[in-house]
Amino acid sequence: MTERTRSLIAAICGCALVFGVCTLWIPAMWPFAAAQFLSGAAFACWAVAALRNPEGVAFHPALLLPLVPVAIGLGQLAFSRTANSWETRRAVMEWATYGLAAFLAYQVCLSRDLRSRSLRWFSLFAAGIAVLGVLQNYTSPGRVFWLFDSGYTEGVFGPFTYHTKFANLAELGVAAALWSATRDRDRRFLFVGAAAVLAASVAAAASRGGAVVIAVEMLVLLALSARSFSPRLALTTVLAAGIGAAAMGWSLLGQRLATEEPLRDIRWAIALSSFDMVKAFWATGCGLGNWPTVYPEFARFDAYMRINQAHSDWLQWLIEGGLPMLAAMLAMTAAALRAARREWWALGFVFVWLHGVADYTMQQTPAFAALQVAFWGAAVAALGNRPQSVTPDPE
Repeated sequence: MTERTRSLIAAICGCALVFGVCTLWIPAMWPFAAAQFLSGAAFACWAVAALRNPEGVAFHPALLLPLVPVAIGLGQLAFSRTANSWETRRAVMEWATYGLAAFLAYQVCLSRDLRSRSLRWFSLFAAGIAVLGVLQNYTSPGRVFWLFDSGYTEGVFGPFTYHTKFANLAELGVAAALWSATRDRDRRFLFVGAAAVLAASVAAAASRGGAVVIAVEMLVLLALSARSFSPRLALTTVLAAGIGAAAMGWSLLGQRLATEEPLRDIRWAIALSSFDMVKAFWATGCGLGNWPTVYPEFARFDAYMRINQAHSDWLQWLIEGGLPMLAAMLAMTAAALRAARREWWALGFVFVWLHGVADYTMQQTPAFAALQVAFWGAAVAALGNRPQSVTPDPE
């Protein structure tokens, strides 16, 4: 496949993902359907190029992993092993889209130059959303892009109506930004600034789990970049993040950490009910997308509201798809870890899914889930390249 074709596919996929992210706040399905259409157009471009030059077709077996949930869901539908067939059909279509996003990202990012450019642009896009989101939250609470009513009165950051998802974007973006800083010395401080802004915005969003995850992520990534970052530059990055957090405001995060009792968090009670569900559905699952449908039978308390997610992706995957689903998700994480041994920006995906142990990162917002799996697909592409070596600059 030529570089020109890869660039065209990258441009179409980039439009699909940007559009999908910027319309996350819309509860209707049409924005995701539009992103799916653009992904289909990108796949058509790849297919034409593949027909013209079959020898240039590339594939990695790991790319089959996002399609395992598709096979599980189809099996559940075929053997009537789902509590709600409509929800399972929806989940199957979503996972098929995620698999396509991973495949396209893999094709684009086989080019090392395009992979580096994609990471740079993504880190700047994420930082832009972070700055815009914090300003928007302070100046026009509850509105999206200062124009649209989100249905909420506070806690809306850009197109994100849930601060955990906003933190997840930062977790992906920080990894891309710090990696870009080690590769683009002419604009090193631009990407260091992007990483600092992303980390600071998580504090401003008052996401407790996000603040912990991104703090650990920053320390791990700075340690891994020690060959490229001098101690002074690493310290500058940390200080910039701290100053940014102070400027954006971390008082709400401090208040939540000081006054809320973690052991009284409703998520613990939901998790206990989820463990009861695991005992019933660990083998074949209750049907993809069916955790909310089945949960009321196992609820240990009345929350006087609809509990729509398990607040743990990993528990929810096990309950909905059984052990085969959990095994596929573990295999995807293992593939990202293998890729991180070559190019450590892939850890951004790992930290997002680590966050998913205690929250839902892949539920409710399929366009954002597609972005995460596309990030993973780009990491799989790195498995096929030799690791890059960098000689540190004198500071």
